[in-house]
Amino acid sequence: MVPDALDVMAVYGINSMVRDALDVMAKFTVDHKDHRHIWSLHTSVSASASDKVISLKSITMDAFKYFGELYGCKMPVDDTKNIKAIVQDVASNKAEKSDGDQLPNFSPTTLEELIEVMDDLRKNKKRMKATSTNHSKEWCNIIKSEMEVDVNVIDFKDLRKKIEMENATTLKDNEDVKKSYCCYEAGATIRAIQNDLWPCTERKSLNGKILLNQTGCVDLSIGGTIATAAHGNGLDKPIIADMVRSFRLITVQADCIKQYQLEPTIGITNKDDFSKNFKGVELIQDDNYFYAALVNIGSMGIVYSYILEIEDAFYLKENRTMMSWKDAKGQLKDIFDDEGNSLHSFELFVCPYPPIDNKKEGNLDDKIQVVICKLEKSEGPPEGTRPNLHFVQPEWIRPAFTTACDKNPEILPLMICLMMNATQCKDVVMDACEALDPLSGLAVSGVVRVSECAMKVESADDMIRKVDYVIEIFQCIRKKKPSQLATTPFAVRFSKESKAFMAMQYNRPSMMIICNILKGTPDAEATLKTFRDSLMNKYGGRPHWGMIQDMDKRKLEKLYGKLAIEKFKDALKKFDPKGFCSNKFTETVFCHVKKK
Repeated sequence: MVPDALDVMAVYGINSMVRDALDVMAKFTVDHKDHRHIWSLHTSVSASASDKVISLKSITMDAFKYFGELYGCKMPVDDTKNIKAIVQDVASNKAEKSDGDQLPNFSPTTLEELIEVMDDLRKNKKRMKATSTNHSKEWCNIIKSEMEVDVNVIDFKDLRKKIEMENATTLKDNEDVKKSYCCYEAGATIRAIQNDLWPCTERKSLNGKILLNQTGCVDLSIGGTIATAAHGNGLDKPIIADMVRSFRLITVQADCIKQYQLEPTIGITNKDDFSKNFKGVELIQDDNYFYAALVNIGSMGIVYSYILEIEDAFYLKENRTMMSWKDAKGQLKDIFDDEGNSLHSFELFVCPYPPIDNKKEGNLDDKIQVVICKLEKSEGPPEGTRPNLHFVQPEWIRPAFTTACDKNPEILPLMICLMMNATQCKDVVMDACEALDPLSGLAVSGVVRVSECAMKVESADDMIRKVDYVIEIFQCIRKKKPSQLATTPFAVRFSKESKAFMAMQYNRPSMMIICNILKGTPDAEATLKTFRDSLMNKYGGRPHWGMIQDMDKRKLEKLYGKLAIEKFKDALKKFDPKGFCSNKFTETVFCHVKKK
């Protein structure tokens, strides 16, 4: 680059990493016949800078497209008009259309049909399991059974409807309470519920309701989300399971199908009215049974519906800023302490490798790149947009990254940082549903292998110490084998403590570190295992049940304690005494198997 361009870029605050990135990319094009493209990029950068008109995101995305071409990936047509809807549709349906070797056997459309299906399976002594969007199917061990491979799957694709409160329970005498709850069948997705409570066409005003929190991926069913303790984000925000105030559990007993309505000891339902109006359903208001069966890891029976707490709709203002880990550390104490005040929540995206490994001496914190995403409360109305990266298609992202990882691992960190850099935004005001969806505006990255660990978080210093340790984990792996890399940044999210005995956030405020690795990345499984084992051994990291994990009896007792485990076992015995809903997890960890 010419000196004038560098000077102007510095004046405009352009990250020096991007300047170095362009130089390194040029160096890697020497052996490629179409290397002239990168030099034209240099020229355009210089010209734009000297005119004091420069778009960092444009430079980043041009460079990123070039990487794809460099590694033989054909770029799709740049038609962004309807691509967001298309990508979201692919995300919500891809698993349902590729069920693998265990296809759904039944698709009931009503509660009565669900009970009939379950009773037929009971009479034929068949094990059963419910599924909906199948997002975790390829990762987790809570569907299939070691003892019986032909588990009968009950698909909830047609059990996604809203249920009017008077048809769900009999609330205690308090008119205001009716405005604070909603009820949906367990197959309903987070996205559908949010759209129903606050329709997209009406979000220019605050005349709506929303859930207290939502998952990072909004195309998950509430049934699977709650059963595995999936979460949203926020130090003072509940996980999805802790928004539940009551739920209908359909269980398989030795001689019949039995329905329970489960609530905490201090529940929302009037017992006397319930027994009159819902004959054949037993109301249990008991903390032990409620918090055991809430996060049930696919066991104990099949949940038909949930009553969830909701709140008034609101707007959030987002700022995503990329900086060095050193600079981030300087800001995180104030950010951590401000959450719950003007700050709604924050999360981190961390590339654990320096984008340019020039082997020079220097503090690693100065080289590691981080995106801090802050969401602040706003009066609205919606203003601005996140960067629209939907044109970067999954079939292009994954092979570009995994091929680079295999052939030129030294350049992979740079590719990750360029993508992170392109996600930056400033003062974008959105409705809360969009703002709490971190993938809004981003393309689906393709098939991933993923593990997550939840650890206790006590302070900003504690959080920083644990992020430092995760960076160290990935650095050590890379030193032993240069091509063994994570192909996406790891994310850091937060939640309140949970009362659910098998929630990974049980009994402690938590920080969750999520490691996504694109499928096809060399040694992905080994990398994820080292990540999980390291956090488990050093900080008591509890794995996410719906992701890749290898829990056993010894680990479970160490991480959750005997009391929580015994309460969970008691509920298993009551609600699934014959093991009709047992699975690989309950078999290996709780010795809960289908009885003859």
